Amino acid sequence: MKKNGTDILIVDDQSGVRILLATAFEERGYKVAVAVNGKDGVDKAKKLKPGLIMMDIKMPVLDGVTALYKIKENNKNQKVIMMSAYGDAQTIEKIKKTGALFIAKPFDLKCVLDYVDSILKAGDLESLA
Repeated sequence: MKKNGTDILIVDDQSGVRILLATAFEERGYKVAVAVNGKDGVDKAKKLKPGLIMMDIKMPVLDGVTALYKIKENNKNQKVIMMSAYGDAQTIEKIKKTGALFIAKPFDLKCVLDYVDSILKAGDLESLA
């Protein structure tokens, strides 16, 4: 966990996903912020500098892949996990080229929580890829 600031930023247009993940991470002691679309996510990523961003791919206003590129332009070392029920091979390859990881929805919540714990403790995504 970060000493100050946001540990995890959750970017998803589905309120149920935001609430589920935020509640679960907060119960594990993380400081969590949420964003409702890609533009909101980019803005909050700049402002909050979270330890990790979990972001959906299909969202209104600004899709997740475009938001990922903008976030990486501002901070190439930002840790990002992209999530989607619609991840095609080409999109997943674009995501991986930025250094981000991909998980498919629906996901096992406990596995995701444990995975994020590992990422934040390891300090980098490469050690877990």
